[in-house]
Amino acid sequence: MALGAAGDSSDVVWLKDLAGEPRDATMINCALGDAIVRLGHSQSTADEPVMWCQRQSIDLLDEGAQRATALLKLVPRDPTVNELISKAESRLWDPEHPHDLLGLWVVIAAAGWRGERVDVFLDRCLYDRRDEVAKAASEAQQGRYMKMSYL
Repeated sequence: MALGAAGDSSDVVWLKDLAGEPRDATMINCALGDAIVRLGHSQSTADEPVMWCQRQSIDLLDEGAQRATALLKLVPRDPTVNELISKAESRLWDPEHPHDLLGLWVVIAAAGWRGERVDVFLDRCLYDRRDEVAKAASEAQQGRYMKMSYL
């Protein structure tokens, strides 16, 4: 994560290569996703780096990218917002993963997003059984980004 905060956008290619390597310390993937979005959004739209991370199908890489999107208050284009919400919905309400919070960062990021799809998503999240999801949705509906731990 330090690289994402202090690195250069030219490091994104190297970070993407690193993200594709298998590892035992999977939490590193979260930091890589965060760094790829932090450094990558400055050289392109917010859409490309966050969607690149999602397409890799590595949960923690995707979570790190979503977290950076929320913390940086990035506003992707509508097609990307729709994809992020779809993925968040599939994970938040997957009965196989009842405690999965992969989509929580999307709920938080939605504070800066607009549109009917966002409104419907946040309305549904208000009634989630997990307090942090419901609280994040309530805050997002008021345009406020809920504060969360970085890790």
